[in-house]
Amino acid sequence: MFRRKRKGMALITVVLISALLFVSIIGITLKVVPENKIIVARSSSERALTAAESGLSQVLFNLRNADFMTDTTAPSGMLEYLDIDDVKAIASQGVGYFLDLGEHSYSELTDIPYVTYWVKIKKTAGDTWTPTNVPSDEPHSVTLAIYSMGTVYSNSTKEVVIGRKVISTDCDVVFNKSVNTINFGILAGGNIALNGSSKETGGDIFANGDITSNNPQQKVFNGEAYAHGKIDGTIAPDDNRHEGQATVDISTKFEQYNKGMGWAFKTGNYPYDGTVVGYPDTRNSLVQLVIQDPIYLGPAGTSADMELGSTLEGIQKFYSDLMAGTGAFLALTPAQLTDLQTNAKSIVYYHQGDVTLNHGLPDLSNLKGIIVIDGDLKITGNATIGDSGNPDNPQFALIVRGTITKTAGTADFYGLLYGESFTMSAGDFNCYGAMVTEGDIEVTGNSTITFKDTDLNTVDVLKSNGVSTADEGASSWRETSWYEFKIVS
Repeated sequence: MFRRKRKGMALITVVLISALLFVSIIGITLKVVPENKIIVARSSSERALTAAESGLSQVLFNLRNADFMTDTTAPSGMLEYLDIDDVKAIASQGVGYFLDLGEHSYSELTDIPYVTYWVKIKKTAGDTWTPTNVPSDEPHSVTLAIYSMGTVYSNSTKEVVIGRKVISTDCDVVFNKSVNTINFGILAGGNIALNGSSKETGGDIFANGDITSNNPQQKVFNGEAYAHGKIDGTIAPDDNRHEGQATVDISTKFEQYNKGMGWAFKTGNYPYDGTVVGYPDTRNSLVQLVIQDPIYLGPAGTSADMELGSTLEGIQKFYSDLMAGTGAFLALTPAQLTDLQTNAKSIVYYHQGDVTLNHGLPDLSNLKGIIVIDGDLKITGNATIGDSGNPDNPQFALIVRGTITKTAGTADFYGLLYGESFTMSAGDFNCYGAMVTEGDIEVTGNSTITFKDTDLNTVDVLKSNGVSTADEGASSWRETSWYEFKIVS
């Protein structure tokens, strides 16, 4: 009888031990699971904070490295989160301007978790800079409130947020005005070939490609030669040759002419009125008293004085009437006429189609302002082009949206000449100003490019007329709320 009782006690003991183990497991589970969730939440929070710091650091880095002359905010190969147009907008817009950079992936190495940062910038203090309202030589300072939100999602579909941090800082940014002239007599996006007895005097030359010559003699005088590629040994003295330079995107420098101004005058719109960041303000209200439409000398004129509007003769007639106060300008008062004549360099003329200059026709000598030719330019005889009355400080630019070729005669050019490419096969060519091309420059014969400071406040390739770099001051960030980030605008 006692033996059966001992067997019963063993069973109860086993049950009690099993219950104790079960309770222990439950207790450990109840303790471990919350702690694991805390660890995961803490890890996600730390990842979100790291992402927020990364977004803020990237914006500050881009501000610090913003260079208006090279149109970039970061050294080659480095991340550009805040691009140069954003920096220009910050500089040119008034207080209260808001910039939302949107959400960007922080790391795509793994799908789980998926981490992003999102930066918003608000201008809280400072003056407004525009290309035609340049600040004084003193540094131009603005204050920005920068908010950066780092978010950790469960996966790339971003359905579930598992971590979020928002940080902000008040940052002083100093825009530095460049006061130095860039003495590029020749600036080519391709190769430069200075053949025959051609040469450049009084300035530097630059090529994204090579600088060569078929005549072993010095080609650059009182200047230096820069190239991304190779430079012939006789082009310039050893100390004045610089190979392996960083390339320059020539086309972006003239975007306002190639894509903006020319099209503006063609369509009668005004992207050149200062309302679009990066475009110069070339309006003159007095012109509108004379011509009801913009000064567009395209396929059709708007009055008897503009019937030649589709030709370059029309441009010359318009300018001649302006300087003499005749024709359409008789309606102006003496003060108005003087003001308009003084600002003639800010007038942009537009011509649609190819142009051939032969034996000085049409006559484009003694001009001020900017002519946009939407086509090719051929010089087949003697010609004088540009502001010949001011050879040392011309106020003229000829922007050709096609190729430029010269096959005969002697051509004298005063101002800035720009085209897709420039090829000269015969004759003489003298440029007093500068030559800029997106592609190659090849000159043969007796050509002399003499650098002159082109007095055009809208041409910033040769002369900086505004902010060149931006420096951000050291600052510390503070943690803020997601709600504050949402309402920033």
